[in-house]
Amino acid sequence: MTLQLVEGQEFGADFLLVSRLSRGEGTEGWIALDRSSGERILLKIRADRLSPATQATIDQTIAATRGLIHPNIARIFGRGEHEGHPYLVTQLVRNARPFDVTEGTPRSHWPVVEQLLAAIEFAHSLGLAHGHLHPHNILIDDQDQVMLTDFGLPPTLGEDNANSIYLSDQIRAGDAADPSDDIYSLGRIITALMTRSPLSSSGAAPMPEPLGTLVQQMLSDRAYDRPVDISAITATLRDTILGESDASLTPANHFTRSTATQPRTVPVTPVETPGGGRSVSTPTALAGLAGLIVTALVVFSLLPNDTTEVEPPPVTTTASTSVETPDATPTIITPALTPLEQARQEQLEQRGKDLAKEILRLQVTLEDIGVHRWGGDKYAESEALTEQADEAYRSGEFEAGLALYEAAITVLETTIASVDSRKQSYIETGEAAVADGDHETAIAAYQIVTAMEPTNAEHRDRLELAMQLESLRDLLEKATFLEQEGQLDEAKQAATDALALRSDWQPAIAAQARITAAIDQRRFSDAMSAGFAALSSQQYDEARQSFEQARQIQPSSDAPDDGLQQVDLAITQGEIDQLTGKARIAETDENWADAIAHYQDIQALDATLVLAREGEQQAAQNLALNQSVDRLVNRPTLLANDEELQNARRLVATAVSDNPGPILSNKIDRLSQFIALARIPVEVRLRSDNRTDVTIYRYGELGRIQETSVTLTPGQYTIVGKRPGYKNVQYELTLIGGREIEPIYISCTERI
Repeated sequence: MTLQLVEGQEFGADFLLVSRLSRGEGTEGWIALDRSSGERILLKIRADRLSPATQATIDQTIAATRGLIHPNIARIFGRGEHEGHPYLVTQLVRNARPFDVTEGTPRSHWPVVEQLLAAIEFAHSLGLAHGHLHPHNILIDDQDQVMLTDFGLPPTLGEDNANSIYLSDQIRAGDAADPSDDIYSLGRIITALMTRSPLSSSGAAPMPEPLGTLVQQMLSDRAYDRPVDISAITATLRDTILGESDASLTPANHFTRSTATQPRTVPVTPVETPGGGRSVSTPTALAGLAGLIVTALVVFSLLPNDTTEVEPPPVTTTASTSVETPDATPTIITPALTPLEQARQEQLEQRGKDLAKEILRLQVTLEDIGVHRWGGDKYAESEALTEQADEAYRSGEFEAGLALYEAAITVLETTIASVDSRKQSYIETGEAAVADGDHETAIAAYQIVTAMEPTNAEHRDRLELAMQLESLRDLLEKATFLEQEGQLDEAKQAATDALALRSDWQPAIAAQARITAAIDQRRFSDAMSAGFAALSSQQYDEARQSFEQARQIQPSSDAPDDGLQQVDLAITQGEIDQLTGKARIAETDENWADAIAHYQDIQALDATLVLAREGEQQAAQNLALNQSVDRLVNRPTLLANDEELQNARRLVATAVSDNPGPILSNKIDRLSQFIALARIPVEVRLRSDNRTDVTIYRYGELGRIQETSVTLTPGQYTIVGKRPGYKNVQYELTLIGGREIEPIYISCTERI
């Protein structure tokens, strides 16, 4: 089967072919308009049908990658078949070109390779593998963004098999795709990137270490020998391509995702003091204090007591003697301190020591709560004042030094006094950052807060939340996207994954509650729809079960009760209809007793039905009429009574006026005949043995006869025979007008 497709052709019910993108052996790629959404998509169309196994594999892949949302992975929307041609519906990458890994330099290709590695790492974190990764399905759009196509699909709907060199032996053998197969393909791509060919050769320049060793491991024939850490592969390749000077650069476009359920930790770098040293511990501070005191004593002991030069006393000479003295340097005499001066100096020294101790105490207090993270400027100001005070003391300016020490203490005490307000400010900043999803700001703020109050468990918990925030936001965005796509079960799982990281994170709690409510609403709607569908097809048990299920899902809704009421009404109406049908049949059969019973059953189901009441009344009247007619038809001799005869005549008139059915009409005809013959005499022939006395009650005695005839009016008669010494005999005679009777023999033959 060949493909004969043209631009503007309608393909299936939903697509319009716009332009052909590619043509391979038995396959074509088309830009098409999806009329249902108005968007342009990519159709990959194959000439020949797919095997059921391949169709099942593609369906499984589409289902598995439904939640694979990444800016560098093209989405697969679904598959179908039109006129025997299977097709795949995928995301359209505009102005895309395949990744030509052999052109350019490794450095120029680094942005593309970095995006590719990030996308593969993201997919592997979800347990998904591409399986047949090669440059042909690595597309670069007009914004230089990588788009990875055909993720997880077999090459059945691909362009051709020219890139099979990039596939692992396991994939070419038909095994299911595994992340290790992607590692193999990446090894081939890196080889082509570094040597311009996916196959290494003896003439090719060797790859620098440690990249060469890493690629050899990636290209191992055995899947379990291949490395699994793509981040390590990325780091090694980045160091090799960019060099150490560029290796620490932050990627320009790097979409990441946390793969672990444990919270990520941020390394805390020890805080450096302005002088470059680490924070001062308490023992170190005390040692420094002792050194400061010793230094102060030495300095004070070396200071001059007085700076006034004293003139030497004059030389005395006598007249008789001439004394010549050689030239000499005048001697500077430093007088001793007075007791008051000495006491004052000791007092200044002690005051300096006390202030120095307080400064060190305050510094240790601030450093223990991480002052360099939040108050470094004030701490530096206090250190500057302390250094100036030290210089003043060294210069003998004790009063100025003390003032500077006191100023430094004031700065430190003011800084300590601001801790609570600063802490509250950072808490507010951290909470606002958490609310905005700004994990970096939140982490920085709560690192400061926990430094200020390291024993506070609540602050540590909020810092942990900040560190998890990026992963939580990723999962929440995934849940929101899947929810908007109508994939509610997958969306709920994403929200559940977020709660697995952080069970008290309100956005995830709210999302899970919202999505769960949407799932319940969907289940509720499905149950209600199934209930009404079963109701319309008179499957009442199934309808009741569906409405009961809907009531369990939404107990507060009145709709399930309405549905159950409709089931009851439908069942009742069905029974009423069935009973009504039976009543109609009974009426047709003139079986009025059954008709009455059916109408009574209907009224037991619904006493308000006028039709049932009126039907019962009419049936009862007809039953009474029939019973009256039957009484006279079955006992026509009753018509011998004049009152009965008049009643029969009225009965016939009434029955005829009620438009009787065929059965009653037949009875009326018979009764009419009985009425007509009721007064016409009937001749009766009697025979006897001439020894028996014969008497006809209501007529008279005939005596002993051999044979005789009498004329009697239709009715009921009793004939009695008597003979002495014999038992009496009795004969009940019923005469019906118009009917002849056989002769009657009366004789007493049984002796007493």
